[in-house]
Amino acid sequence: MKPDSTADDAAASFAELRTRWLEWFVIAALVSGLLFLGAARLPQQMKIPFVVTTGLAAGVGFAMGRLAHHWKIGSARLVRAGLAALVAGGVTLGAWDTHRRLAEFTRLEPIPQIADVGAIDDGIEAMLKQGDVPEGATNVNAAEFRAAQEKRREIQSGRVREREFRQTFVGYLVFRVPRQWGRWSQPAAIAFWLAEVVVAAGLAGKLAGREVYPSSTNPI
Repeated sequence: MKPDSTADDAAASFAELRTRWLEWFVIAALVSGLLFLGAARLPQQMKIPFVVTTGLAAGVGFAMGRLAHHWKIGSARLVRAGLAALVAGGVTLGAWDTHRRLAEFTRLEPIPQIADVGAIDDGIEAMLKQGDVPEGATNVNAAEFRAAQEKRREIQSGRVREREFRQTFVGYLVFRVPRQWGRWSQPAAIAFWLAEVVVAAGLAGKLAGREVYPSSTNPI
């Protein structure tokens, strides 16, 4: 065989491998994105944190690893790294989509109002605030009324702050933790989600890399 023919064959093989790798990457990106985005649209009670995410990641890792093996991609290391990054992106995309929809729903939801203390009319309330209440006009003690009104304002302000917090991404991360698991702090909810992303990405990458060479220990 002539040297120039060998070089042409090598160049053609490299171009074919590069094309297969690009096609595999595009398919993996679409599968990861669409799968986790679709999972984000499931009812909230079905989206058990960690369980659903890692289960989907394992399925993606196995399927894309088999495809890489069938297409003879040849590099388990690249498959692992590429799929891990794509799955991490898919999980993040799904979380952001859920956060966006929850924030929109929260903005449209009216804030529950607390009824006025003792159904006091505006005139009596004004007189109580001024300390000028005609004798017998009401049996409401001015000091008690002011304390009750202050408590009412605090509760209402708390509801407003909670509504605003739930519209943030961090608020969504806290909200997504099932109430049966207790009330988690913001740092704990953030750390839990980040751990979920890392575990899902690592699991997908590991399974995919193993399927590239299912009967070999070659790590390359």
